[in-house]
Amino acid sequence: MKGIFCKINIGEGKLTIIQFFAAYKVLLGNKVYIVCISPIYAERDAKDIIKKYFYNNLNIKVGAATEEKIYSLDIVYGDIIQFSSDILLQDYEFIKRRGKRGYDVVIIDEVDRMCIDYIGAKIQLTKRISGYQSFYTFYYLIIYAFTLIAFEMNLTKNRKDIEDKRDIIKNQVLLRLMGNSFYLDNGEEKKNIKKAIPKLITKDKDGKIKLFEIDGKNTFGILYPNCLKEKIENWIDSVITSFSMVENMDYRIVSNKEKYKRVVPADFCYGSNIWNEALHQILQIINDAEIFPENINTNFLLLISFFKKYKELYGLTGDIGSKFNQETLQNLYNVEFYFIPPNFEILLNKRSELFFSDEKKWQSKIINEIKEIFLENRSVLLVCSSINDGEKFANILKKNGIFNIKKYFIEKHKNAVEEVLEQKYVIIASNIARDGVYIKLSKNLQEVGGLHVILSYIPINQRFEEQIYRKAIISGKKGSYSLIFMYNSDNPNLTVESIKKKREAVEKEKVEFF
Repeated sequence: MKGIFCKINIGEGKLTIIQFFAAYKVLLGNKVYIVCISPIYAERDAKDIIKKYFYNNLNIKVGAATEEKIYSLDIVYGDIIQFSSDILLQDYEFIKRRGKRGYDVVIIDEVDRMCIDYIGAKIQLTKRISGYQSFYTFYYLIIYAFTLIAFEMNLTKNRKDIEDKRDIIKNQVLLRLMGNSFYLDNGEEKKNIKKAIPKLITKDKDGKIKLFEIDGKNTFGILYPNCLKEKIENWIDSVITSFSMVENMDYRIVSNKEKYKRVVPADFCYGSNIWNEALHQILQIINDAEIFPENINTNFLLLISFFKKYKELYGLTGDIGSKFNQETLQNLYNVEFYFIPPNFEILLNKRSELFFSDEKKWQSKIINEIKEIFLENRSVLLVCSSINDGEKFANILKKNGIFNIKKYFIEKHKNAVEEVLEQKYVIIASNIARDGVYIKLSKNLQEVGGLHVILSYIPINQRFEEQIYRKAIISGKKGSYSLIFMYNSDNPNLTVESIKKKREAVEKEKVEFF
């Protein structure tokens, strides 16, 4: 396999280049896969009217991997989860999703995301565990035991505090569960726990799980097969993790058509990911949502292995990363790098770059900067680390007399970024703003200096950071940016530069592992 990765500035025709190059490869007799960052963007590009017109004129058949009987077509748009799942289903479950389609050419949209950020990631096939309802007994008991211990230890939801005490907490929960004694303080607590799980209790015959009274009064215990010991320890870890997880920051609550509540990851639009080791089920219980059974992993495919299946590998991105990242990709995939010369001059100006340890000062700085931008008759894209932070800033802005606010937290808010942006507006967005977002600016807004981007947290790497900033300068428009974030530290000599160096060292260590 020999491939090519190219860097191209944002707004300079990346999707058009992919479209033309894919068509060229088809006309040479190849079947082409185009890997997008999410199924949403895959379907968008596959069904785009202009693209369809172009492909139809060349008699090229195109579709999205989510459709049935799609792999006979010339070009298939899809996300990495769908493509990998179809391979696993055909190879191990003998479900002929792909038919006889080979591995000719793959083109990656956003190389840095697929090949660097997700390095080491894997797609897994899972199956439902027989008798999974019996596990619910343990989930409830572990949650209940942890709640008592959290109260006794005066635990807060501070993640660092919880991580520092994780081993102690875990041992305390294990003592109560594995010591066959689950102590309840009073009759009311005993009544509550018996009420919570009456239908889930099984008899202990043949080693099955059972909840039972030891002395007929206040002491309960559990019997379990030895093979579940490791599982129980993992479930305890998941309960501890869930304690510090925050709705609209780590996960979201959504409702389906039947209005049943579901718990999904905060970045659910980028795939159908779930948490392992019953963390998902525990969050469902805590939030009184619909409970889906825990599954076991049967087969998996590493993303590295997925891309290595293809005879030809190509990809485009706005940022290919550092020299170290490039060398890593060259060694992994045997690719060459090319940098497409910019068509437009980059007119991006840095306004400020600073951090605060005090939340109110941090919020105040961001609000004041938005007011300053409004005095220039410009608009702002404020990118937050979570929906919670975004909602907080929306409320603070309203209290400060700023009401021209658009929210872009989840995919259904996409109208906020699809409409032409006028002067003196604030778009408040979550991480979803990183990908596939092209904000159209009105002529008046462009004339006064364009869009100003405020990044209110420090992202996991420099590429992520720069991709957010570039939302201000699509297609040669003028723009500016600021990085204003919270960072708690006792080091008085800490600087933004030193924080970034520490961040890049963490990423380098992660990539070096592979």
